[in-house]
Amino acid sequence: MCIRCGENETPPDRPYCVHCTFAVRAEVEDGLRKIADYLSSWAAFDAWCASRLRPAAAA
Repeated sequence: MCIRCGENETPPDRPYCVHCTFAVRAEVEDGLRKIADYLSSWAAFDAWCASRLRPAAAA
């Protein structure tokens, strides 16, 4: 039984059904894109601070 939807059978040794496998993959890819955007914004802010000779904000 799928651990996400609880409705469909899963392939052997897999936690998700076929339908949820694609949904989870899309959610993970979206999350990775969001964290990459977030980290890029911090890198841009750090570069901006460095260009103005100010210390970067503490993370």
